Amino acid sequence: MRLDTPTSPSSSSSTLDQNSNAIQNSDYEDACIFPIEVNEEVQSSPFKRSPNHQYRNNRNQNKSPKNNNTTNFNQSTYTPNRFPSRHQKNKSYYSSSPPNNARKHKSKSYIDFDQFQQQNQFYEIHNGRHRYDYLVIIDFEATCDNGVNPVITRDNQEMIEFPFVVFDLASMEVIHKERYYVKPTWSDKLTPFCTQLTGITDEILEKEGISLSNAIQNFHNYVKKTFTDGKTFCILTDSEWDIKGLLIKEATTKGISFDSYFRTFYDLRKEYSKCYPYAFVRGLKSMVDQSGLSFVGQHHSGLCDCLTISEIVKRMIYDGHIFEEPIVVSDYYDPFRDNSFTEFIQKPVYNTTKSSGLYEKGFSSV
Repeated sequence: MRLDTPTSPSSSSSTLDQNSNAIQNSDYEDACIFPIEVNEEVQSSPFKRSPNHQYRNNRNQNKSPKNNNTTNFNQSTYTPNRFPSRHQKNKSYYSSSPPNNARKHKSKSYIDFDQFQQQNQFYEIHNGRHRYDYLVIIDFEATCDNGVNPVITRDNQEMIEFPFVVFDLASMEVIHKERYYVKPTWSDKLTPFCTQLTGITDEILEKEGISLSNAIQNFHNYVKKTFTDGKTFCILTDSEWDIKGLLIKEATTKGISFDSYFRTFYDLRKEYSKCYPYAFVRGLKSMVDQSGLSFVGQHHSGLCDCLTISEIVKRMIYDGHIFEEPIVVSDYYDPFRDNSFTEFIQKPVYNTTKSSGLYEKGFSSV
């Protein structure tokens, strides 16, 4: 490697003087000694503050006759079409006119998926980019109660339904579904509220119910037989409660062992928020409504909810979502010290029909 001989201070100062004189005598206003690289992505970014800024153009198109001064842009007053996919890179997203079927009020529970499909045509789905080959969707149902003094609380909840659905990420289809009813041991009978909510009765549990250890063993036998020859899978649930608040807690209390793959799972609510950062996610019903879908069968029926979740997953993958990093629960996790799960309480509602001169009281489903 050859090193150039350094120039003397006098020669370098004279060179700078010549360059400065050349700049002053230049016809170009933006002349510069050193070349500057401009990143095309930054230059074309919709957040670049320039006279041709996309936000500013939309403001100019919608300016009112009372105030024509739109030179000072206030970003807080601009509301674009809500809930873009995080893979959205098309400038047409910043459209000034909302879709025709948009709600008149600015609600946070609206997603125009037709607009996503039109704008995300450039996005190609590569199934190999998912971390796993299959998703095993699980949605447990447990004993529950409602009221001022509930019989069932989070301390004595027990699993009564163990459903699962196998979703192929390559074909985006459900390839298997199965359900086990689990007999509770801490309570003799189900509460009327639990039967009304889940559709599970004491007769069903007495006829088809098995123990929790047998249900976990049956699930393990299916996993061991199905996912062979390098096939990988990961569990997906609606929130962390199914694994951390129910399975691990009940199995630990009853001294039932379970495999380590239960400690690695995807939380649908967190994945949904990653795919649609501006979506309001409160539960399964909110995701179904915002996705423009409908429930498969009865809500709060474990197997039906698994099939409903599979439809949401299919919609997310179609909009470009990739299942990458799952949640991993440590072996030292103590479910009895985790206070992140609250009691199952629902708000009472009153029916409009009269019975014996009084209004019948019911409960709204979450």
